[in-house]
Amino acid sequence: MRSPIVLLSLSVCLAAAALVGGCGSDNQAGGTPSTADATPGSIEIAAVLPAFEYYGACGNETVDVDGTIFYPVLPERMAEIDLARYPVEDAVATASGLLRVVAPGPGDDVGTMIVYIDGNARFQSDSGRVVWLTDEEQTYNWVC
Repeated sequence: MRSPIVLLSLSVCLAAAALVGGCGSDNQAGGTPSTADATPGSIEIAAVLPAFEYYGACGNETVDVDGTIFYPVLPERMAEIDLARYPVEDAVATASGLLRVVAPGPGDDVGTMIVYIDGNARFQSDSGRVVWLTDEEQTYNWVC
């Protein structure tokens, strides 16, 4: 099932095709989109790492991904990320909230890390928990 954003993009594209005779892609890199549902303006996927081990219990745990340190995105900066531009294979892009520190349950600390060419990354645990990360250093005002 396609997301409402993809369906809206498809509707806009069809309307544009009726008016100007076609729908093009603004993929300047000339490569093919990373997923079948990628929309114009999508951020290209640099790497998909299945069976990746990471557990962000407190929201301030960094992780090394192939030599690059990634920081969990601060909650107040999540609004700056246009989730519709980030293709995700078989997952819904949602941010997880932090309520308390708990030990990882089954599938919480292993999942798929998707690294994008713009320096952002998305980890989705096998249990469905999503953490957005960035290669820009973040300063957290809490200690876990």
